[in-house]
Amino acid sequence: MSKTLWVVNLPAEIDILVESGQKVSEDEVLAESEDCQIKAPVGGKVSQIEERKIKLEFNSDKLSGEGIGKGRQWGEIIHIPELRYLSLDSSFCGKIILTSGNNLTPHLVVKAKALGVSGLVTTGQVTIGINWKIPGLRVDKEGAKLIKKGNGVKCLLDADNNCLLIPTND
Repeated sequence: MSKTLWVVNLPAEIDILVESGQKVSEDEVLAESEDCQIKAPVGGKVSQIEERKIKLEFNSDKLSGEGIGKGRQWGEIIHIPELRYLSLDSSFCGKIILTSGNNLTPHLVVKAKALGVSGLVTTGQVTIGINWKIPGLRVDKEGAKLIKKGNGVKCLLDADNNCLLIPTND
């Protein structure tokens, strides 16, 4: 477990509703304007507020792997061992799906992106030639076991930094 710092970049002309040192819960509104609300992706403590940034600190377990694709995305982790193209639907929007590399095809990845899937975490080999449009991470079997324990938890998949951060309550 380690302390993690998440930087929330704010648009111009927004009212900050929190103070430095304040504890916030997941989905609590940090800042808002007439047409925009910025919510905390996870519960934690506001460690610093700058002109157009809020720094949120929280505890997390970091699982390393091989980043696939680009970007980072928050989503609820779910384990779907036998994910198939036809079983993928809008109920997976906002989810980070843990599945076997054998299940991933170029068509499935494109469909996942279109349906708003936050990311894909896989074990085993990944088919060559998949143009990843969403963040992905390949982990070993030990990493997959740890991720399964976090089933249903909102996590940060960071393909750019080869990791998955699972917030803890400690």
